[in-house]
Amino acid sequence: MATTTPTIVILGASFAGIPTTHKLLRALPSEYKVILVNPSTHIFWNIAAPRAVARDNQFSTDNADVFAPITPGFAAYAEDRFEFIQGKASAVDAATNKVTIKSVDDEGVEGAERVVEYAHLVVATGAAGAGAWPFKAVGTHVQTAKALKDCQVKIEAAKTIVLSGAGPTGVETAGEIATLYKGKGKKIILLSSGERCLPMVREDVGLTAQKLLEGLGVEVHVGVKVTTEVAGDEGLTLTLSNGETMVTDLHIPTYGITPNTQFLPAELLDESGSVKVSAHMQSTVQANIWAIGDAAAVKQKKTITTKPMLEAAVENILAVVGGKGEEAFKEYKDEETPMVVPVGGGFAMGTGILNKWKVWGVLVWFVKGRKYFVANAKNVALGKVYGGGQTV
Repeated sequence: MATTTPTIVILGASFAGIPTTHKLLRALPSEYKVILVNPSTHIFWNIAAPRAVARDNQFSTDNADVFAPITPGFAAYAEDRFEFIQGKASAVDAATNKVTIKSVDDEGVEGAERVVEYAHLVVATGAAGAGAWPFKAVGTHVQTAKALKDCQVKIEAAKTIVLSGAGPTGVETAGEIATLYKGKGKKIILLSSGERCLPMVREDVGLTAQKLLEGLGVEVHVGVKVTTEVAGDEGLTLTLSNGETMVTDLHIPTYGITPNTQFLPAELLDESGSVKVSAHMQSTVQANIWAIGDAAAVKQKKTITTKPMLEAAVENILAVVGGKGEEAFKEYKDEETPMVVPVGGGFAMGTGILNKWKVWGVLVWFVKGRKYFVANAKNVALGKVYGGGQTV
């Protein structure tokens, strides 16, 4: 659809896309329009997913508080300046600056297509978790809520559970399940491909996480990963990288993410599917395409790093709109960030690292372990705060 109105299209409305949209709307010249595209009308507070997959009614009835509506936060903007499209991108033609958007409803049913011409395109589509488990959104909020329910049923029914991947998601999820079912005869095994839990941080932090898990009855196996999974009459047979096999009722993959960028031309992506960007969060291939959050090719893909990423992208888009060159651009510094990892939610049950300091378990419990920051979900959806809690 050709347009005479200069339009910035933002794909994805979560921790990165929502504040980016608000910041651009507040600063762009009045002739610009911003279109925000997302398959869900609600944000999914996936920070709390390790607890939400394990137990229902933990944060609220049906865990409803892990979802918050997006559109009320944009009610103050005029229709000629802002539009929300419930849908997802299906194709991008970078040569003609056009994106094809396919509408979806709350059940994920696809509808009509629409082509939008853009002056700038911001890719903030996030990523999918391994095996379609809802550690990330799995479509609309209705689809994600159903996926959470399905996980809870599977976890409750399983006598043996293997989680593969001992990063923060794996450690937190194993801790939540072990706490919920402690003393109820459920066998829980956590596999780490590294030599300890949390292999991305220093040794004493990872060993503390492992000790806390083992105290909850979790078996931790290090230096192994799942290579194949075969369903049979006795359950799932997992073949490990050391040649051993395990039979389990349920396998929960808690490793890795896949960027939601399948609609983009291959030349814009690296081997992982992430958008190749400079330190300015600008595509290294197409100058008017930008990427932030899990969709961008950066090392630190965390909620806390979306703030400096989007601030760099917004400032640099505004610089281009204002006729300035790269000398006015802001750089994103891809640096190590703090990490706090609750283990089961009990008092002082957790560990983490802040700069070079190991974080006390009681602080992890107080800051994150009690409610996983769920109270912030509504304000993030409204564009009032970043995912880390700072004011937008």
